[in-house]
Amino acid sequence: MNLVSEIVKLVFAAVALIFFIVQCCIIKPWQKKLASKSGELLLKTESPKITKNIVLLVLCPVLIILSLITRATTFVCCLMSVVAALASYISAKEIVHAKLNGVYQNAIIGSGQFVLYESIKTFPDTSWKEPDKEGTTSLAIQLNSDKGKKDSVIFIDFASIVEYVKVVNKLKEIKQDK
Repeated sequence: MNLVSEIVKLVFAAVALIFFIVQCCIIKPWQKKLASKSGELLLKTESPKITKNIVLLVLCPVLIILSLITRATTFVCCLMSVVAALASYISAKEIVHAKLNGVYQNAIIGSGQFVLYESIKTFPDTSWKEPDKEGTTSLAIQLNSDKGKKDSVIFIDFASIVEYVKVVNKLKEIKQDK
């Protein structure tokens, strides 16, 4: 291997490791910021277990170190570092959102999504009923679009149909209050 490819591998690994450390350090401030933006908790929803996300966070630096000690090509080593950095971001985001799942005064948090009510284009209206299918536990929310872009739709999943109905009813109350 030549010196340039080794330097490139080291730079990618160092940046990924720094990104990992930053993600681990901002979990608590990130939670506090989302909690303050969300307002008062109106309805707590079931939080997913974060064990797999913590395990993934622990494995991220291992993957970065493996990218340095393998005899793979420079491209593969750099790719491993980038994947570890992205995995650390996704895991940190899931950990932050999992602890805050629920319907709040200003936002709804669930399935790794944070949605302010002001960015929602369509609320559930009062004609909504319980879902026809027994297995439907995802709430589709259409967001306001930027100029010239299509509206986007996000899905927030709930643990049970009972929780789904409670959330929809709470969102109806919030809509009526606004």
